[in-house]
Formats: sequence, C-alpha cells, structure tokens
Amino acid sequence: MTATASSLALGDLLAEHSLGIRLLTGGPEAVERPIAGAHAIEVDGASRWLAPHWAMLTTGLRLRNRPDAQRELVRELDAARIGALGFGTGITMRHAPAALLDEAERRGYPIFEVPIGTPFREVVSYVSRSLIDSEVRAYQRLPSIQRYLLDALSTQAPERTLVARLAELTTAEAIVFADDGDVEQATDDRLPAAEIWTEIDRRRQTHLAEFEVGRLRLVAVPTSVATAAARRWLATCTPVSDASSHVVKLATQTAASLLAAVTRIDDLGRGREHERRAALLQELLDDETTPNPALSGRAAAFGLDPGGRSHLFVVLPDSPDAQALTALLAAVRRRLERDGLPALATARDGRVVALVERDADGLREWLGGLPGRAIGVGRPITALAGVPRAYCDACQATQLAGAGRVSAFVDCDLSALLVSGAQDERIRWTIDQRLRPLREHPQLLDTLTAYFEHELDVTATARALHVHPNTLRYRLTRIETVIGRSLRHPATIAELHIALTTAPRPLA
Repeated sequence: MTATASSLALGDLLAEHSLGIRLLTGGPEAVERPIAGAHAIEVDGASRWLAPHWAMLTTGLRLRNRPDAQRELVRELDAARIGALGFGTGITMRHAPAALLDEAERRGYPIFEVPIGTPFREVVSYVSRSLIDSEVRAYQRLPSIQRYLLDALSTQAPERTLVARLAELTTAEAIVFADDGDVEQATDDRLPAAEIWTEIDRRRQTHLAEFEVGRLRLVAVPTSVATAAARRWLATCTPVSDASSHVVKLATQTAASLLAAVTRIDDLGRGREHERRAALLQELLDDETTPNPALSGRAAAFGLDPGGRSHLFVVLPDSPDAQALTALLAAVRRRLERDGLPALATARDGRVVALVERDADGLREWLGGLPGRAIGVGRPITALAGVPRAYCDACQATQLAGAGRVSAFVDCDLSALLVSGAQDERIRWTIDQRLRPLREHPQLLDTLTAYFEHELDVTATARALHVHPNTLRYRLTRIETVIGRSLRHPATIAELHIALTTAPRPLA
C-alpha cells in the first residue's frame, strides 16, 4: 500500500487556460512544485495561516511602496515552503512590484500573475476541484486502513505492530514521543528526533500538526487532547516531495486513536505494578536487618536477582515542587521500561530512588541521559540488605555532584567526604577501597609510605629504602598503574595521605 501524493502541480495550474495565469519567476523547475491548496491573504505573517505547499494569493494591498516588505514576504514564504505566490494585478498595482520579483528570482521562488479578469475564487475553486479526487480515493481506502491497523491490537506487541503497520501503509517512517519529548519507539533510528520534537512542542495545543524538518514532511497527532503525563505524540515522516498525502493524515489520526486506547489499557496494569514495585523498594529502604527472605522473593518476582550485583541511584528534580518530582519519576520509569532493565523505582524525601540491576560502567552512561539536577549512585549491592546503606551513599554523592552531573559514591574524593561530614562507616569503607589494591602489593605500599614520609623527595626516599632512584621511579609508576590514578594529582596525594594516616598498618 502506498501513500497518495498531491495530484496537482504548479504546472497544472499554469496549463489551465481559463484562468489566464502566467509564471513570472521560478524557472522551468517551478512547474513541478506540488500545490496542496490555495488561499487569499492580505495580512502580515501570511505563512502562519498556510500549510506547506499551499499557494498564497494576494493583491499586494500591504506591499505598495514597501520594497523591504516585498522582499521579506518572499523570504518568509520560501522559508515556510509555501508552494507559490499568486499576485493579482490591476487592483492595487498594475504589475507585480520589482523588489518582489527580484527577491523571488534570486531565490528561485515561483510567483505567478493572476490577471484582473480572474477572481481569486476561481483559482481556489480550480485547485480544490483538482485535489478532491485524491481526497475521495483516500476516504474510500479509510475502512481498509482502519481494519489493518485495528488488527494490530490482537498481536502480542500491539504498540510496536501498530506503529510498524502505520509506516507500511504510508510508505513513511513513524516515531512515538512521550509528552516530555522522550522517544519511545521509532521505525528508523536515524530520524532527527530532537528537531522533530522541537516543532511538535511549539504546536502542542493543536489536535494535528503539519510541518517540515529538513527534507521531511511530518504529520503529528497527540493521543489525547488534554496535556497529561500519559499523553503521547505519533508522527509520520515522508519526503517533502510527497507533500500532500490525505492517506498519511487519515492513517496517522486513526493510529493515534488506537495508540491512545492501548495506552489507557496498559496504564491500568502498569500503574498497579508501579505501586507494587514502589512499595517493595520503600520496604527495602527501611529494612536494615539481615536479608529478608520474603522481600527477596518479591524482588525476584520483579526480575531482580536478590544475590546479584545491583546499584541504587537517586535523582534530584530540577525544582523542589511535587509536580516536578512526579514528572521525574515518570521519566525514570519510562526509561527503565523502554530499555528493559530489571528495576524498582519510587519517590522518597523529595528524590527519585531506583534500584537497578546493571554494571557500573553501563549504568553511568545510561544515567547520563536522564533529566534531573544531580544524580548520585551508591556503592554496589550484592545483597538486598545493603539497600539502606546504598541509599545514604547515593544521597551523599549527590551533595558532591555538580549540576547535571552523575556522581558515584565509590569515586568521591576522600577529602570531600571528610569535609561534607560523611558518617565514619562511609569514610572507613572509602579508605579501604583506596588502599585495597596496594595491600595486595606490600612492597608498593611500603614504597608509598616512605615516599610520603620523605615529603615526595625521590632521592631521599630511595636512600631510605636502599634502592637506586630509578628503581623508586619505576615503583611509583607501578603504584599509579595499580591505583589507576596519577601521583602528580593533588587530590590523589591528599586521599592516599589521609588513608595511610587514618588506617595505619599493624607493626610487624
């Protein structure tokens, strides 16, 4: 099934001898430009009232003796991809003004002359009659389109099937946005999602938006009229050359209605599951005892491995009000579900809290795409009894994170933890993490201790250890390799010095 493109080109309009119109600018290629409608306008901001590929008709009432306004009109229409400008002569002006034609010639934009003997209504009527056949064919196809899309609801993945069938029907690409602009699914990952959403967001009060992004023509329809967290936007993207497709518009509207129905049904079940997951996480946050078999069993039912490696993170909303927190929680849940991550999520103490089963490196990259003012990650969890401790870790990490940054507790500077007033247990744990790699290499630990005792003096340290200075330099390089940090960095020196001072080794 293919989309029906516009059945009228500018050349067809010029060829209708009864209208007596003639092309003034635009060149030979102008005759191929699609015309999706015609409308007479005599006000400023004309493109606001026209869809792309429509023809604007004017007598130049507001353009007389205003060459700058004439040039600006051509620039405006060209930028908005208005199909052509029809200038009615013999009423306000005897001929189309020079500045208007000059700007159009410079841009290759088509202007045609409508003689005084041809009322604008005749041009509008001809365009409408020419296009009505394609509209009739589109409406004749509507029942089969609806049946094909409706049948998608009986499949195992109704939403994905519905969007895929919409793309098939319209020979287009389709994309679904949440009401905050997050992409939920797309038939082509190469679509300019950010640019498309910007245009939708500008038109969010409309029931149907038609616009262009680059060389793409888009039809976007919301799944509901009222703005709500559950509202979504469905958009179809076709090449600009397929400008006026009634099938695309009708199919998109039908699919959006079906998507809304699926969303309402899913939201009922999804809302109950969100409540159960949130309740479990709240219990885990309050349970500081040994592993609780009942809680572990409930976590396993949600896809979490009670003995597996998990991470808990908290996200601070951009503003402290309840609405911002609710929206942030919805966004986090949506991302978790979209990416299929086993997780629990809730709101607590003005923060979004989530427990997710994912490795540290992958989690850090994933968190970078979340909204929020700051994100903190607690130390790794290998048993659910560690959830309360990880929550405190994550909250501590957010205090040390810059705006919009992800901060992991395991990476927090020891000196920063001391200054921030972290609990002794967290400081001791951090000290242990910093020294653990060196304790596996006693010679390197002795070398570092001596290096600090001799105020980072290579010669004095080498003499004290009875080794050549080059041997000492080699050991210092090995220390940097083991700890993964440079000994030239002041923060590294400060951390290791504090760690060695507060956790001295037992004497031999």
